[in-house]
Amino acid sequence: MNKESLLIFQGFLAECDPQKKEGILNCLSNQFKELIEQIPPLKDPLMEVCYEDTLDHIHYSWLAPFIRMHTEEEMRLFLSALTESQAKGLRKTLLLTNNPYSLTPIAKTFLKNYLLTSFFKGKEVVSAKRLPEDPLNELLSLTAEELYLLSSFLGLRDLSVEMRLIIDNAKIKQIENVLTKHEALYLKTLMQQKEPIVFKPIGVAKWDGNITALKAAILQRGLNRLSKALYGHGESLFWYITHKLDNNMGKALTSFYTPVESEKASTLLLNQVLELIPNIKNLTLSSSP
Repeated sequence: MNKESLLIFQGFLAECDPQKKEGILNCLSNQFKELIEQIPPLKDPLMEVCYEDTLDHIHYSWLAPFIRMHTEEEMRLFLSALTESQAKGLRKTLLLTNNPYSLTPIAKTFLKNYLLTSFFKGKEVVSAKRLPEDPLNELLSLTAEELYLLSSFLGLRDLSVEMRLIIDNAKIKQIENVLTKHEALYLKTLMQQKEPIVFKPIGVAKWDGNITALKAAILQRGLNRLSKALYGHGESLFWYITHKLDNNMGKALTSFYTPVESEKASTLLLNQVLELIPNIKNLTLSSSP
């Protein structure tokens, strides 16, 4: 059993009355009980925080198919229990115009619990507040938009590898014009150093000028780097990151979730992600009105 499963089991034990807890522990092997004892005790019940903070991390696009199956009045209730950004996205997706209800905290908790129980269907996911310590937990502080930007900037590393091989100045200028000012500056920095991890080429030398296709290719390469950086850092953390993104990007991230060939490459990818996080935060902060 991995550490995340142990955290969930420990949270379950914390909710049991003393007699039931003792009965369960008596059925376990000494080795398993030692593993449980090695996990720091929870300060409050696991499920109390699991439903509340877990739902807030989910992009509304993942919730839309489930909520759509309900009546308009039920959909209005669900949206009233969600965050403002989730409700706004769902109102647009589901074509709802009704104003939200003013719900009591108990009603909100009930609706959130119902949503997540149906959404998870038995899948084990540790509360975001109870994730094992990991440097990549910092990704949870990013918004969906910031994760998108981070992935795009990571993809510029793949672009930089191929840009060095292009000798047509007109083609180089054409590609640079596709990028934002900040992306172009970051690409210029990357061009001054050798990229230590090289993946399958984007194929920019044969690019036909389709701006949307090039941006999509850069984003895809960045998602590949992000996904491989996350590999081995916990299934729950990866679940949170995929579900912070919209469902299309989340599914793309999942498709790249495979290990790299060496621990050195894994560490390099980790550092590439970590060094970008503060830059992305500063970028979105500076562009805020």
